[in-house]
Amino acid sequence: MTALLSKTSEGNPMFLLALLHSDTRAKFLVERNGVWCLAGERPEIDLRLTDLIRGQLRGRTPAELEVLETVALAEPVALGILRTSCDPEAIDALARDQLVAFSEGTDKGVALAHPLYGEVIRALVPIGRSIAIRRRLLTLSEYQTGSIEGFLRWVSWGLDCGASIDDATLLRAAIVANRLYDPAFALRAAREVQAPELRSRALIEIAHARMTRGDFTYARELIDETLQNCVSLRIAKEATLLSIDLRMRSRSNSAEIRRDADRWAETIDRIEQQQVGVSDRSLRRSRLGCRILTCFVMNLDGQYQESEKYLLEVRDHPEGTDETRLAALALLGEVFGATGRALAGAAATAEALAIIAEHGHRFLRHQEFVITRHGMSLVRAGSWKEVGTLLADHSQPTDGGMMLFGGMLEYFEGVVALRQGKMRTARKRLILAVEGFRESDVAQLMTISTGMAAYACAMAGDSAGAQQYASEFAALPAYGPLQSRLLGQIYVVGAEARFKGAAGSIAELRRIAHYASNSGMKALAASALELAVRLGDTASLPSLDEITSVFEGVDGAVVNSMAAAMRAKEAAALESAAVKAKNADYPLIAAECYGTAINILAHNGAGQRARALQSPLNELIEKLEGLQRPQFSESQSATKLTERERDIVTLASRGHSNRDIAEQQGVSVRTVEGHLYRIFAKLGISRREDLRDVDPT
Repeated sequence: MTALLSKTSEGNPMFLLALLHSDTRAKFLVERNGVWCLAGERPEIDLRLTDLIRGQLRGRTPAELEVLETVALAEPVALGILRTSCDPEAIDALARDQLVAFSEGTDKGVALAHPLYGEVIRALVPIGRSIAIRRRLLTLSEYQTGSIEGFLRWVSWGLDCGASIDDATLLRAAIVANRLYDPAFALRAAREVQAPELRSRALIEIAHARMTRGDFTYARELIDETLQNCVSLRIAKEATLLSIDLRMRSRSNSAEIRRDADRWAETIDRIEQQQVGVSDRSLRRSRLGCRILTCFVMNLDGQYQESEKYLLEVRDHPEGTDETRLAALALLGEVFGATGRALAGAAATAEALAIIAEHGHRFLRHQEFVITRHGMSLVRAGSWKEVGTLLADHSQPTDGGMMLFGGMLEYFEGVVALRQGKMRTARKRLILAVEGFRESDVAQLMTISTGMAAYACAMAGDSAGAQQYASEFAALPAYGPLQSRLLGQIYVVGAEARFKGAAGSIAELRRIAHYASNSGMKALAASALELAVRLGDTASLPSLDEITSVFEGVDGAVVNSMAAAMRAKEAAALESAAVKAKNADYPLIAAECYGTAINILAHNGAGQRARALQSPLNELIEKLEGLQRPQFSESQSATKLTERERDIVTLASRGHSNRDIAEQQGVSVRTVEGHLYRIFAKLGISRREDLRDVDPT
């Protein structure tokens, strides 16, 4: 939402206030649970904004207004063509006043400096004048634009003017508009396509636009109609991919998606039997795509070992395309991450993203699919900096439209905060993610984010929120990846430990871990065991140690170091594990290791060493945003002097005898001796003289 408002207003405070006026925001924003979410496609230009912008343009000369109209209708316009078409001095004046801007490079293009100016000016230009400007530009040059946004505007302008636009261009415009989440223009362009050989493809784009607008029933009818008598391998692929997208949005289960894969395979066989002029190579490539879809279903069901074998074959297939390769790489990234190979997973998904980047807007529809899996691999690897870069790179509006990722960006921010133990931040970001996924959950992250939100609320002291999200999780249908559902369940179990006690939660976490481990979902098993340990289950330490010992990445190394040190009950190993976790930006695990080390040292009478670790522990606890764990309190009490003990230290350091201290404190000499014994243990000293150097506070 913020990126959309930023793109629309370009940071102009007057425009932003106009967009957020109650009459305007009611058309595209909705508030739920204290969170503002997009309810429409984009902010519309209303009378308030129109009047505001017209006031800004009042006083411009006729020549300058002509430049603004030309640029608004055709932007970006080549500077040479604009100078031939309009008054050069007017162009320079508008540039000085920052109303138009020039692009970089040798072939300078001219565009309006603010997008809202363009929308208002285009609406004000009479149709006759618009046609005249278009004809004038066409007489100067065959109009071309390197900008995809400029291409869409040129087609839209032509439709406004009643110009003759060929069906191939209209279809391309509809495809691009759908990829840029502009369903209104996609519908307009696709409906204009008349050529019989292109109508099936146009119907798919109409279904796509309808789906984006939430009309799932009509979109499903169009898809099924297209596939029923399909004789084109390309149409079969496009319709099937759109059908999968629709099922993801409507929270269908894996069995329904598997039926789509089977229908695609049957359609390919039928086209082959009809002998409609398709090549054997095209048939083989279509079957590669069908195999990828089957692997996608396997991943949904947690069958990663079976899926990996087929995906490797597709990735390396000599007749594969860039599209089949990027899809295979994205799914392989998911497989590697789920089985403890986070670095290999991140490398695979990064390669898939590179393929998308190489092809401009061609594979834009796969971007969210790949980014989701790349982000998950980075989180499993503990690559916080790379996660931040990914979010920064993809939270900005794209050329020509917005990439609407629902709550995905907030989800990843929340997951990182959760892993670090910053529970208030995690709670805030995960609640935002849940609300975003209510609008659109193509990535199918609703279940996992709801479970995590429940846990973050519980750890941040929001009991009502924890119970609300735990109840919402229980009411969700069984859809999306099995691994995501189980991970959401793990966190709900952890949240409920705050209300129902730890014993039952530990038993359930062990059960999930056992199932996940036997099913090959090693990362999931580790998550369940780690949370069980956090609840006090030391019996799960050997299993956690064993599973994470072969994990790739910082996250696995940090957890394994903690598990091994806690299992050995060695203070030095725990201190080393704490330093490793702290350096990797895992303050929660670092604090847990320090706390356990302090308790062990205090129990063994090494009070001085225990007190030395208290300061770094306190620093880490501050980063945990008020989160308190039992072991932290226990470790603090193990090294902290009581009020009575502080009084005795003060008196003893001044030379008072045990009897003098007993009389002043109103206790027996034996009681004073017992206090001194415990004081010596806490402070790690053995002589009364050393009390002179102790600060009682």
